[in-house]
Parts: sequence; structure tokens; C-alpha cells
Amino acid sequence: MNVVFIALAIIFLAVLFAVAAVKLWPRGRPLSAAERRELAAGPKPLLQKRALFGLLVILLTMAVTFAIVGSVGAQAYYDDDTIRLSVVAVFIAGMLAYALLVPVSLLGMRARGALDELDTKVLSQAPSYQSVAMLLTYAVWSIYLTEKFHDTAGIPPVYLFLVFGTLLLANLLAHAGGILTGYWFSQRHD
Repeated sequence: MNVVFIALAIIFLAVLFAVAAVKLWPRGRPLSAAERRELAAGPKPLLQKRALFGLLVILLTMAVTFAIVGSVGAQAYYDDDTIRLSVVAVFIAGMLAYALLVPVSLLGMRARGALDELDTKVLSQAPSYQSVAMLLTYAVWSIYLTEKFHDTAGIPPVYLFLVFGTLLLANLLAHAGGILTGYWFSQRHD
């Protein structure tokens, strides 16, 4: 397995994601410095706050999950029921916490009419970030697994679980990140 090749591929994909994130957001006229200060001084929208907390929850879930699996190794994680169930519990807890923070609270905000035009615009752009993040995550896994198991007859089933989990986490991370990026761009452009 060529570690340099994998590292370069991951860096390339990360740069590609950053460029795509900047290009995806539609822009109006740039706001003046005074307009940006006025927006920054005002209260943050509820959706933006929820997305920020959701982002932190998913990052924490990813950190704990990756730390556990990384410390014992993929095969040991798969073979030991206690470790595997612990990781699944952390994973499900993080997903449920995110669901309560963003999507479920979003339903309540829609029902109360608490979403304005900017919130709707930001929410319409978030799926673009999700699809890019999932494609890039899948590409990284494909490159990694192809290089790691190039000489073997197949890929161990443990990696299928890891691919699935990271795709879901990348999806939620990009959802929250897309919302926050949308608000960030809206504070710079009309």
C-alpha cells in the first residue's frame, strides 16, 4: 500500500471539496463592512445555532468512534462484541442527538413559521454539500481499500460497516456544515 499516494488523494479530494463548497453557494452583491458588522452584531438565527451544536455533536461522535476503532484496530473492533456494541452505541447516540438538534427542531420551526427567507435559502443549499461529502468519503474509502487489499481476494466485512458509518457521519457533518456555510456566505453577500 502506497501511503503517499493515499495521502495525496485525500488532500486532493479535500481541496476539491473546499473549492466546490465555495462555488456552490449563489452570491449576490458583496456587503459593505458596515452591513457585515450590523449582521454580526445581531442575534444568530436559531437554525444557525442548532446547526453549530449539531456540528459539534457529530464531530464529537466521529472523534470518539475513530479513537475507539483506531486504538484497537478494525479487525479487533469487529471481533470483540463489547467494543463493537460500544461503538454502535456512541454512533447511535450521536445520530439521535443530531436528529433532535437539527431535523426534529426544524420541523417545529416550520410548524411555528419561524423560518424566514434566508433560512429557506440556506436549507436549500445544504443537500449540495451532503452529496459532495458523501461522494468524497466514498472515493477516499475506495482508494484506501483498493490499495490496502490489492493483493488479497476480497475486502473483510468489517470495512463495510466502517464505510457505512463514515458515510452517514459525513452526510450529517456536511448537512450542518452546509447550513453554517450558507449563513457565513449570507453575511458577506446580499
